[in-house]
Amino acid sequence: LIKSWLDSLPREWRSEYPIIGLVRTGLLLFTGQLEACVQSVQEVEQRLVSRGDAEVDLHLAWVNAVRCSIACFQNDLSRAEAFAEQSRQELPEEEYFFRSIILGSLGDTYRRNGLWEKSRQCYLEMLDFIDAPLFVVQSVHVYGALADLSLRQGRLREAAGYWRKALTAIQDRESWGRLPLPLVGWVHIRMGEILYQWNQLDEARHHLVRGLERAELGGDVRGLIAGNLIAGRLELTRGNIEQAEEHLERARPLVEKAQFSHWIRRFERFQLEVWLAQDMLQSAVHWSDEMLQEGALDGRPDSEAAHLAMARVLIVKGDLPSLERALDQIGSLLQPAQAQGRTVITIEARALQALAYSRRGDMASAMRSLERALRLAEPEGYLRLFADLGAPMARLLQEARSREVMPDYVDRLLASFSSDLTLPASTRGALPEPLTDREGEILQLLAAGLTNREIAEELVISPETVKKHTGNIYGKLGVRSRTEAAARARELELLE
Repeated sequence: LIKSWLDSLPREWRSEYPIIGLVRTGLLLFTGQLEACVQSVQEVEQRLVSRGDAEVDLHLAWVNAVRCSIACFQNDLSRAEAFAEQSRQELPEEEYFFRSIILGSLGDTYRRNGLWEKSRQCYLEMLDFIDAPLFVVQSVHVYGALADLSLRQGRLREAAGYWRKALTAIQDRESWGRLPLPLVGWVHIRMGEILYQWNQLDEARHHLVRGLERAELGGDVRGLIAGNLIAGRLELTRGNIEQAEEHLERARPLVEKAQFSHWIRRFERFQLEVWLAQDMLQSAVHWSDEMLQEGALDGRPDSEAAHLAMARVLIVKGDLPSLERALDQIGSLLQPAQAQGRTVITIEARALQALAYSRRGDMASAMRSLERALRLAEPEGYLRLFADLGAPMARLLQEARSREVMPDYVDRLLASFSSDLTLPASTRGALPEPLTDREGEILQLLAAGLTNREIAEELVISPETVKKHTGNIYGKLGVRSRTEAAARARELELLE
């Protein structure tokens, strides 16, 4: 509508007032009409040069600021930096609008290319002149960008600090009614994400409810995807698998139509976690095999989350070839993650590496990997990252506690696991109470993926009897699901 209105203005106005043409150019860029955008900015430049008035240098600086933004949209950093330099030489200090275009565009592009420090400097420079009520919308965006940078580098506490500043800005009385609902919702959702990681579940839920309400009212697709995935994870933590699946299904149609690569990968990952919670290991393995065989994740942005999820599926599967593939997958992630300062990826990769080594029977390597993960995670207070890996990680942490590996932090981690999660005193040695012959038979068939009805038919007993034996098996193994029972049985070499 704005573009149509601008196009309806007399052409002489567009020649007389270059800002009109530049605003129109910005709208074309915002809507992804790149060719029309380039043509529009060329037209503005030609008019300015032909006029040759006293302010031509200033107006050409405006043009170069917009050209910088276009080059950033094309991910052409060298051209973007050149246009930025040309523009800033002529822009007065008080030209906050065009300076914010340059700094915001460069900051976003540096962030997209892993140039964390350059990105951070752009955003911090923006805050020098937009941290005021007049620029509240821009300042909230910048706080969010800085928080995202911090999260990518694993700096959980720093990210929380930026989101709290954003919350303060949106709650300021002077800002009421001036902020778009999607922006307000996004701040609450991302704050809820950090509180979830610190296991402050009630407070996290409070922010997620408020965030989802505003995202829905404002029609914010990205906010609805993010909010439902985080809320679903929270429900999974509480053992509410059906509610977790409901959030997953709310996000599914939005993900299928959207192009937010980071959240698409996180959706795929949460789908796998729901399958594992539902004992649908076969579905998880099928998806993982398809990704590996087709190379579907090769070259896809933000694919680390999916790669980590695939590694976890392979570890749960638990046979030696799967464990070797998981370790290879993790190894391919670790080197670039460490080189790029992606600390949170490094922490999770090390945690999964520890689980893989443990399943393979190499406890010394498992403890080394786990200790590296813990030393990176402890300063930022990560809890759910470990707790969400379930009983196998709980047993590994108990082993670490018995060896006096970072005992204070390990105690905090163990306390964050579900209260109904039965944890054996040690992962070593035989079961406190051995399985009966019948329980052993059922365990073999259960690990092979048979349903209770199929097991009953195989052993010529009733499904109710199978269910009773399965409950006994869970109690003796200290697990809560078929997937965990199969994994635990492999650790103890109970399967043929």
